[in-house]
Amino acid sequence: MKVKQKAYAKLNLTLDVVGKKDGYHEIESLVTAISLFDTLILSKREDKKVVIKCKGIPLGIEDQDN
Repeated sequence: MKVKQKAYAKLNLTLDVVGKKDGYHEIESLVTAISLFDTLILSKREDKKVVIKCKGIPLGIEDQDN
């Protein structure tokens, strides 16, 4: 079974780092949705490996490094 889903982009209008807690940065941000999106197609593999295939712009990394 394959699942096809749009992953819409967002645009950060503001992004401020306001602190740090438990190793994570705390932020305040104002975002808005835009009409650009990537299309994700997900399917379960019998060998349980995660494989990423990208059409268009190259990822620039090897699969084992992702």
